[in-house]
Amino acid sequence: MITSAEIELIGYVGKDPIFPKPNEYPNFVTFPVGISRTWKDKEGKEQKVTTWFDCHANSESLARVIKTHVTQGVGVLIKGYPKVKAYIDKAGEAKGSIEININHMNLLTGGKEKPSNGEASRENHITETKELSVISDNILF
Repeated sequence: MITSAEIELIGYVGKDPIFPKPNEYPNFVTFPVGISRTWKDKEGKEQKVTTWFDCHANSESLARVIKTHVTQGVGVLIKGYPKVKAYIDKAGEAKGSIEININHMNLLTGGKEKPSNGEASRENHITETKELSVISDNILF
């Protein structure tokens, strides 16, 4: 029997993505995503709790898209595999974090496009994708 665990998040990027080793392959990236939940308590006061997830992308192509288009405050849909880490901090308190290894991501809100530095723009990527979808699948062998 095959087992799997995948999680889907819809939230907002909490900080600009970090590229710990930008000149090495694979070029991985990490950034936090916040998921907020609001409700009213018995007294009618609005309550809000935000859960933070540390998201990691190890794919070179996904890292390029994140580097170009993802900034703090951008809405994202992320699918990936969860990993829970438990540790004891310097004060001796038990802490934990949830990491997501991203295998799929959609941008839900438009962020500011970063300077390209020779990389393809979002519009170019969309155009190239549309052009590729028009190419016939008939390959002669």
